[in-house]
Amino acid sequence: MHGSLEGEKTHILLSGKETGGAFALILDEAPPGGGPPLHIHHNEDETFYILEGTLTVQLNEERLTLTPGTTAFLPRGVPHTFANLGTEPVKFLGV
Repeated sequence: MHGSLEGEKTHILLSGKETGGAFALILDEAPPGGGPPLHIHHNEDETFYILEGTLTVQLNEERLTLTPGTTAFLPRGVPHTFANLGTEPVKFLGV
């Protein structure tokens, strides 16, 4: 699964600085075809909560299809990526 960060809109609602390094809260809008390459976070976990659209998440070799109201947990140290394979933007919260 390959994606691109081009056209992605990211809004930091709460930064790590504002939470004493505990977490950040980000509103992300991934355009059709959007998403990063496969990568690993060594220091932080990620959680996605889908607000609008359908997001495909790859966690190791497993692929998840997330729709509005669903959540995925991506633990640190695990290769992962996400992609908007649809024709409409996907809006989601990232923690």
